[in-house]
Amino acid sequence: MNVIKDAVAYQETMKLLAYLLVFMCLLRLIQYMEVHPRVDLISRTVMTASGDMFHFFLIFLIFFAILAWLAHWSFGPDKVMFSTFRISANTCFQMLIGEYPFEDEWTEGWLQKIWYILYTFLLFLVSLNILLAIIVESFLRVKQETEGRLEVKSLVMDIFALPLKALMGFHHGWPTTRALRIHFEATRLWKEPVTAKELARSQHAHFRDKESAAEFLRYNHWLLGYNVLDERGRQYEDYKRFLCEFISGAGRCSSLDFDMQSLQRQILKIQAAIRRFLAAKRMEKRKRQKMRSLDRRPEVSKGVTSAKQDLTDASASVIREFGQRLGIKPLMVEALLLMRTESVATAGTDTEENTWTGSESLASADDDGSSKDRSTERPSTEKSLTLFV
Repeated sequence: MNVIKDAVAYQETMKLLAYLLVFMCLLRLIQYMEVHPRVDLISRTVMTASGDMFHFFLIFLIFFAILAWLAHWSFGPDKVMFSTFRISANTCFQMLIGEYPFEDEWTEGWLQKIWYILYTFLLFLVSLNILLAIIVESFLRVKQETEGRLEVKSLVMDIFALPLKALMGFHHGWPTTRALRIHFEATRLWKEPVTAKELARSQHAHFRDKESAAEFLRYNHWLLGYNVLDERGRQYEDYKRFLCEFISGAGRCSSLDFDMQSLQRQILKIQAAIRRFLAAKRMEKRKRQKMRSLDRRPEVSKGVTSAKQDLTDASASVIREFGQRLGIKPLMVEALLLMRTESVATAGTDTEENTWTGSESLASADDDGSSKDRSTERPSTEKSLTLFV
């Protein structure tokens, strides 16, 4: 018997320890949910509503204890369910979840019916609905805060992005997340947006080169979406989407592989070659007119047409021919033809000032087509804005 009693006591002790360990594991699981904001809704909701819930439970426990003691004092001698205060409290808890201990009509007096009505109104209808309102309000507040954070994505997306970032970081030579955090903390007061030039020159986050930093920005743009861009970046993406839709259609727009800076440089080369071709053509035309005037003495010929008219008269085949000579992608040439067509359709009149390029920097490109500084090859965002409009 002593051995059996010791074994039972040992089993009860182990059961109690296992019970406590399971509860501790549950608490640790709730704590581990903080790894992602969208998963941590339960604990954050409870923490947000903790202040209101404390004052609510303070009043709720007072009402609950008073009504449980009143039921035990009034109905305890006649009702088993209210015979002691502990049993009465257990009965009141069951009534909170809908288990009312109703009996036959003739066994319940009017005092017990009044107590039922008072308990149902104060605790079952009012108190529980107030608790639900507090929890729902806190949940909506936490969810709105989470939705307002641009960096928060779904859990599946973030899990997929972790190995992808590791692979791309190894390939492009990106610095560690800790180094990037130190850099962003050091430059958080800067008004300018983050650029590849800034990351390449950083003293904390060491990138391989400027192209590696640009790849890092493209990755974050793909991961975080359109809202991470500033105003100029959004304009850039709008112009790029505009070209995609008009060149290849909206269905295949995402499959295009080109960048706006390269497109602008190719347009400069095509324009310079076309200007040289048209200048030579105008010189030959002037020579022929001069020879005719010397021979036949005709009336004074009309003035030379404007640069816009010459560029307008240039056929699409001429532009494609110069694009092939310069080794430019057909996609870039088609973009140039598209913008030329749109400019001719909306110009209305042919004047010397209103050239089809829409940008002074493009009109002033050197006729020899030689390579210039990067500042002249890449027109500013404001001027390229006029070009695309």
